[in-house]
Amino acid sequence: MSTIAFPALILFATFGFLIVSRRRLNQQLAHLQVGAVTARLGLQLIEGAPAHNLATQSVQPEAQNLGSARGFLKQMAATQVGGTLGETKIYAVGRPHGLQAELMLYCRQHLQPGFDSLTTTTWHDLRLTVHAPHALPAFDLRLRHETPGLPTRRGPDGLALPERRLPDPALAERYLLTTADPTLPVRIASALAALQLLSYVHITGSGNQVSFAMTPISVMSSAPAFEQILHALTQIAAALSGAAHARPAAPAR
Repeated sequence: MSTIAFPALILFATFGFLIVSRRRLNQQLAHLQVGAVTARLGLQLIEGAPAHNLATQSVQPEAQNLGSARGFLKQMAATQVGGTLGETKIYAVGRPHGLQAELMLYCRQHLQPGFDSLTTTTWHDLRLTVHAPHALPAFDLRLRHETPGLPTRRGPDGLALPERRLPDPALAERYLLTTADPTLPVRIASALAALQLLSYVHITGSGNQVSFAMTPISVMSSAPAFEQILHALTQIAAALSGAAHARPAAPAR
């Protein structure tokens, strides 16, 4: 009896320590809770928990499950019979700089046990998007040398666009830009200054949308810079659409 009780005691003590540590960290980083972040962005939170901390809580359900005893038991049950691990959805909208903007953080995971392995399938739509008043040329911008552990999501090879060099040598060295529009590099170059310190960058243009596209892993590293990112997206959307929108004031650093 005591042989079983001792490991169980260690397990519960470990969970208790992790939960207390996370709560303390959440208090220290309260400014990165969803409610506080969306308010600073000038967006209205439509769906999602205002207390969800983007810097300390993953959007991946399997990671969230490990933060509570109930979630851990749910995870263990799924390893036996399979099923949905959970779903995260945070959605906010607004017009903070005169252009429609939205924050979408959606992630759903399903676990399927096999004969000798477990397969986790993840569906996600993770982005900060600005809607331009007119159609934009398609483009894709990411770090030329991506940070280890923070890769961007790659699309089908059939959608590849030709590379275009940014006019500033430092920007051209930092970023890989692909687009069919030869004028686009000059038009967006000034907007990229706000992103110089980011360890993850992936901006896409399609239709009338300019989006900062994230992966489940990169949300936590990107969230502290959402204000700078929104500023850059708004500048890019205005420059490419030819709209006469005033340049938004740079966020306080």
